[in-house]
Amino acid sequence: MHKLFFLSIVALLLFTGTDCKDKPPVVPPENKPDTTSHNFTFTTYTFGGNAGSSYFKDVAIINDTDIWAVGQIYTSPETTYNAAHWNGKEWELKKISVIYNGNKITPNLEGIFTFSSTDIWVSSGVPAHYDGNTWTQYHLFDMGILSQTDGAVNKIWGTSSTNLYIVGNAGTIVHYNGSTWSKQESGTTIDLRDVWGSADGKTVWACGESNNGFASILLKYENNQWKTIWERNGPNSIEPYGYNVGSVWSKKQAIYITSSNGVFQIKDTISLKMKDNFSEYSRSLRGNEEYDMLTCGEGGRMWHYNGVDWKKLLENSNYFLMGANIKNNIAIAVGTDYGIGFGAGLIYVGRRN
Repeated sequence: MHKLFFLSIVALLLFTGTDCKDKPPVVPPENKPDTTSHNFTFTTYTFGGNAGSSYFKDVAIINDTDIWAVGQIYTSPETTYNAAHWNGKEWELKKISVIYNGNKITPNLEGIFTFSSTDIWVSSGVPAHYDGNTWTQYHLFDMGILSQTDGAVNKIWGTSSTNLYIVGNAGTIVHYNGSTWSKQESGTTIDLRDVWGSADGKTVWACGESNNGFASILLKYENNQWKTIWERNGPNSIEPYGYNVGSVWSKKQAIYITSSNGVFQIKDTISLKMKDNFSEYSRSLRGNEEYDMLTCGEGGRMWHYNGVDWKKLLENSNYFLMGANIKNNIAIAVGTDYGIGFGAGLIYVGRRN
């Protein structure tokens, strides 16, 4: 009996030892970065061009059946539009008109920012808001918010229509809390051309450049104060961004900026050029996530970042691209196609395969 028990224990130990020896070691899964697909199928749309130089400067994607591009489109010497709207089937030219001094006007538009189909902001040098029925203009100069030494506003960003930042020429920055407009001191007179902030609205970034190309600036708003992070005044390149900063976009705790030295990520006050980056100037940068970003700019070029590398999606020397956006699986760049007449308004739409 004892002998049988002893043999059983030995057999069990041998079996267990053999099993452990033959079993492969446990390898933890590889920590790969999140990625998205570079594969988009693009369609080109052009408007005007033969009656005057037309352009789109900015684009907003609400959903795949509600997209807005804004700018100035001449279909004849007497007929001007300032927007195009995608309804899911086609683009339709629109006149976004406001009342000024008792007259109905259709101004050229510089920027657009949307929260929903019934909460849309545009800039025509002054902001205007759409509530689903009516466009209301806020003429900040006539209201006394801005003086004649301030500049026309260009780009808009906010967490809601009760926390809105608008930047413009001559270093102009205004904030809207849903009832009151207030001018904020930027500390610069350089034209500001883009603005973006954190999801909680506590940190906001703005950037811009002068028309002569000899000045550029990057600003940060934190603790109720705008501070200069980087500035160039004069003909010389200034590290790390070179000659100009073109666009800003934020996700989580990082801010991404385009510059004449490429795209950089700023995190915890450290500025790092992104891996496998291209070294060219992009005028607009937008993203879904940190691993799904789109830029457009010089040489009619559009680039996409998928979390690992950048891929050139477009290059056309006839194109002058001024605005980009990406949402879900739709990527868009807008600008002018100078291969058509005096220049046609261009909308270049990609859908991810």
